[in-house]
Amino acid sequence: MFPHSNDLLQLRYRSSGSHREIGIAIMMMVITVRGKEMV
Repeated sequence: MFPHSNDLLQLRYRSSGSHREIGIAIMMMVITVRGKEMV
């Protein structure tokens, strides 16, 4: 579903200390997807 899912997983493994940034990025992606679906 998400084209950047692999990149996020790679970043998650590379920097295991920045889970907050990845979580925020995923939330932003979900929000953008929902916004597109609503429109």
